[in-house]
Amino acid sequence: MLIFLDESGDSGFKKARGSSSIFVITLVIFNDPLDAEETALTIKRLRRRLALRDEFEFKFSKCSAGFRSEFFQAVAGSPFRVRSLVVRKDIVESPELQKKRDSFYGYFVRQVIHRNKDAMTNAKLRIDGSGDRAFRQQLAAALRKEFNRDRMVLVDVRTQKSHNSVLIQLADMVAGECRRRHEGSARDANSYFGLLKVKIEDEWVFA
Repeated sequence: MLIFLDESGDSGFKKARGSSSIFVITLVIFNDPLDAEETALTIKRLRRRLALRDEFEFKFSKCSAGFRSEFFQAVAGSPFRVRSLVVRKDIVESPELQKKRDSFYGYFVRQVIHRNKDAMTNAKLRIDGSGDRAFRQQLAAALRKEFNRDRMVLVDVRTQKSHNSVLIQLADMVAGECRRRHEGSARDANSYFGLLKVKIEDEWVFA
């Protein structure tokens, strides 16, 4: 089992300065590495069909509506499933989570894995390596230890830079769609959801 994790939104609480109202963590799950390879090839072929450079990175926040639509249409038939955590930040009361970005991120990564651990066996987890590299590497090591106490949930946890992994980019795109839809302000959100909804196994709104 191979799992790719990425987030959409930020861990800030200064809405007046542009902090997002919603934070999403998404797990894109492949039951077999061959399924992951097949999906990666689909994304790379799309990049070539759109006449994009090999270094082009699909990021929901930076892609045009047209590119988003092309992307979700391309992967709609690919063999993966989705589990997400949606955090409405106005219900987060902990001062530590509000003030410490690393604590906020680490706490909710643990929450989404804990909720979905029964769906994971001998899984390899890949986390977007953007941001504080040392912190994310420490988190990866802690997760591997924490979720192998009783049974082999996560056997390998590593960070990957998104520009080197089209499957981290896939997790970014799916997380971005989820956040856009829960924000409820964009008219294009439902069209993307229509292409993804059969893959969504769990979408947990944290409360």
